[in-house]
Amino acid sequence: APCAVPQVERRATMGWAKQAARQLARARIDYANRGAARALLEGAVRGPAGGKLTLSQAYAVQAETEAAVRRHNSDHVPRAGVKVANTNATSQGFLGIPHPFYSPILASRTWHVADGETASLPTHEFNLRLIETEIALRLGKDLRRPPGAPPLDREEVADAVTGVLGAIEVIHTSYRDWQRVGGPAIVADLAAHGAFVFGAEVPAAGGAAALEELASLECSLILNGVETSKGRGEKALGGPLRVLEWLANEISERSRGQDFLRAGDIIPTGVLVDPPYLYAREGDLVELRFAGDKLPGLGCRFE
Repeated sequence: APCAVPQVERRATMGWAKQAARQLARARIDYANRGAARALLEGAVRGPAGGKLTLSQAYAVQAETEAAVRRHNSDHVPRAGVKVANTNATSQGFLGIPHPFYSPILASRTWHVADGETASLPTHEFNLRLIETEIALRLGKDLRRPPGAPPLDREEVADAVTGVLGAIEVIHTSYRDWQRVGGPAIVADLAAHGAFVFGAEVPAAGGAAALEELASLECSLILNGVETSKGRGEKALGGPLRVLEWLANEISERSRGQDFLRAGDIIPTGVLVDPPYLYAREGDLVELRFAGDKLPGLGCRFE
C-alpha cells in the first residue's frame, strides 16, 4: 500500500495532489519508455493554488505518485520496503530539510542478487544514475506505533530486524534540473527513487548491540574495477539501527497511525559515502564490497 498521509489531509488535498502526481508519474513513465530528456519536468510540481510544496503536501503527492505509477505498471505487488534519504548534514543543507525523509520502494524497481553476483540494469531508464551505497535491514514483524503511544525504542525496533543486506541505490528524478527544485519537490518524486540492487541477506542475530555494530562497518564503492570511495555505516544518521528507529516512529506519527513498517519490508538506511558521488554511464560496472566480508558483495552493470 502507498505510504499513508492523514485522511483529513488527503481529502483536503486530493485534487491538486492527484494532478501533481500525474505530472510526476507521466515523466517517470515516459522517460523509462523513451529515455528522452524531454519527458522530464522543467520545474518543481506545485502545491495548492500554485504555491511551493510544504513537506506534508509533498508526502501527499508522493502517495498519489506511487499509486499512479503502480496502476500504470499493473503492479499489484506490495511495496518492497521503505527507503530513507537525506541522512547526512551535506544533503540536509543542500535540500533545505534538516532531517531525513522517506519513500516507498517500488517492487518493480528492485533487483536481488546472490553473493558476489551482478544485476543488469537498463541504462536508458534512469536519467541521473547517481550511485549510493547503503546497508538495508529486513523486518520480520510489523513496527506499529498507535496514535498517542510513546515512541518505539531502539530495543523494540531491533527486535523486529531479521536480516541485513548490502544495497546499491540508483537515483532517478522526474526533473530536468533536480538541483533547483528544492527538498519537498524531491520528496514528492518518490524521494528520487530509481532502483535498488540488494545483495544476499545475512540473518540478524544479537539484538540491538549487534545491529549497533553496523555503524562501524566499512565499505568500498568500485567502478570498473577501481575503488572510487570508501564508506562507513555511521555516515547515515549514526548507523542503520538509528535510521530504522527514526523511520518507524516518523512514519507512524506523520500518518497518525494509518501507516507503519510491515513484516517483510526492506529498509535501505541511507548513503554511506561522502560527496562527490558517482554518476554511472552505459557499460559501467558498479560494485559494493564490505570490509571483512561481513556482508556479501554485490554489483550492477548498466546495459
